[in-house]
Amino acid sequence: MAETSYPWQTGSGTAVDEAKWASMGGRYMPSGVIGATTRDAADTSLLTTLGGGPGGPTFTVAAGEGVVAGVRYDNSASLVKTGTNNASGNPRIDRLVLKKDTAAKTVVAFILQGTAASTPVPPAVTGSGTVTYETVARGTIAAGGNTYTNLVDERRFVGIRHLVAPSTAPIVGVQAGDSWYWADKRERVEYDGTVWRGTRTRKYAGELIGPLIPNQFNMTAAPVTSTFAKCVIADPGYPYLLTCSAHANVGALGAGNYATANLRLGASPTVGTILATTTGTAVGALDAGLSIPEIEPVALTGAQTVWFNIIPAVAGFFLWDGTTNWLSVTITPDPG
Repeated sequence: MAETSYPWQTGSGTAVDEAKWASMGGRYMPSGVIGATTRDAADTSLLTTLGGGPGGPTFTVAAGEGVVAGVRYDNSASLVKTGTNNASGNPRIDRLVLKKDTAAKTVVAFILQGTAASTPVPPAVTGSGTVTYETVARGTIAAGGNTYTNLVDERRFVGIRHLVAPSTAPIVGVQAGDSWYWADKRERVEYDGTVWRGTRTRKYAGELIGPLIPNQFNMTAAPVTSTFAKCVIADPGYPYLLTCSAHANVGALGAGNYATANLRLGASPTVGTILATTTGTAVGALDAGLSIPEIEPVALTGAQTVWFNIIPAVAGFFLWDGTTNWLSVTITPDPG
């Protein structure tokens, strides 16, 4: 068994033929279209439109670049590929592909013709022998027709870059699909073509506020808002969705008395947006439970603070059993 390595400027490693280069290049970059701008339906690289007429149905392919099984493809100008009119009594789906042929030593735009049927399906792109296909688009030609309609963009974009830099670094020239590992925050974000978006969920437990004694949190004023807990969310650096929930056991209200609670988003316990409220009435002469189930997600950016406030109807009550009183906040990346 021989050992080989390449490429080298001298020695046996200079003999890098097309098969070796394609094998090496195919490991570096998978087959697909190299995006020119946004790597989405608006990207101009090999962007395809449909047409046709008496001369036959057409795919018009914009300039662009691609890779097929390790071999680079360049199209420097708009290109028209003409298919075959459909003389049958059923519709047909054809595909525009990039066709790599190792025997012909070419990669070219090529129309794969489908089979007419009452419910047609696109032709397979599996290739065989010396031929490999990479799909670009497909269109439908009606029974007896000469024009493609119902464009389906099938481009798969490649060339995605992975960046490693602090979150404060100036990053330019990125495209949709690029990812950035924030070395200072140990977090990865992805670019959607407009903004960077996060990739992981974060969970926070509220911080208790106020004078505490074993298993109790005393509050004597009524009906003044008392803040039991808060949760400070540092700016994650991308848009996110926030949900939260809370619970408190309120004691010494007295029979028939009640307390209300709210979750507020804002700079202080009394300023900002109330996300949810609840009311609990005392059972017997002792206590009431105040529970706020998980709220619907709220779309946010930047640093935020969530406050868990309790407003008693009477003075002199307290919170008991501190292990079951809580404020929980979760943020997840906003997918847009």
